[in-house]
Amino acid sequence: MRACGILTFLAVLRNDRFVEPDLIDPDHSLSLGSLGRYSYSSLTSFARADSPCSNKRLIMKQFWKGVISVALAMALAYGWTWTGVLKDLHWIDDEGRVKILVAITVVFFSQQVWLVLPRPVARESVDARRPIVSNYLDKLLADYYRTLQSLHPNAVLPVVRINVMFPTRGLLGSFLKIYYYACPQGVTYSDREKALHWKKGQGQCGWAWKHLEITLYDSNDPDHQMLARRLTSEQKAALSSIKSVLSLPIQEKGKVVGVLSLDGKHDITETLFTDSAIVSLAESYSENLSPLCFSDGVKA
Repeated sequence: MRACGILTFLAVLRNDRFVEPDLIDPDHSLSLGSLGRYSYSSLTSFARADSPCSNKRLIMKQFWKGVISVALAMALAYGWTWTGVLKDLHWIDDEGRVKILVAITVVFFSQQVWLVLPRPVARESVDARRPIVSNYLDKLLADYYRTLQSLHPNAVLPVVRINVMFPTRGLLGSFLKIYYYACPQGVTYSDREKALHWKKGQGQCGWAWKHLEITLYDSNDPDHQMLARRLTSEQKAALSSIKSVLSLPIQEKGKVVGVLSLDGKHDITETLFTDSAIVSLAESYSENLSPLCFSDGVKA
């Protein structure tokens, strides 16, 4: 375990890509000049192989999966011949031969079903990527404010937060939940907000998850309030101060692996979530975030 930690540190430090979480300036969320050093390529390289040790374990795991699959396939393909030989040697009778073939078939079928089942990750995997994704979201927040300032140079900056939700697999189905976020200095998500569960089609994030489309909420525009009316009392209470939301699906090969959301305590006339420059910026980040997500979600 210690060797894996050292290799991870050296692999990331070698490329000058790691920022020690304890050394990150807590006031840098709105520092528009301090976040440009985090590039998309540096972040996704960490996501593709969290460490040399974990990458090696993944390769070996895939290797042994392949070996078992081939062995079972061969046992099923040649089972009739092999059991025929055993029968000729009088080691088994017809009934025993049928039982062996049925057992091989059941084992092979079960193994194939097991291979295609979803593999949601544990919370430890989410936590391991937290410094990387949080820095990336900080960069998005800084870019958002830069773009906003370019559109309205003299306007007062609204309070906007950013979060990433992942599909989370529980015993009774899947739901979205906040795992990563970036906020201006002195602002954060409450524990109640982070604990909320969002089903498919529920709220802006759930709609983006279900329909794979960008979704807006604006407290002053009836055309963007329909989904808000369907929230539970718990959700409405936790989000009572939110006046505008922009949610975008994070997709991987046509599958939603997460939802990126920007929310503000001001309406869209101030957050400009409908402006093409803001939407394009958020879209580019949502596309780049897919390698940092988990294709089968997170375990509840």
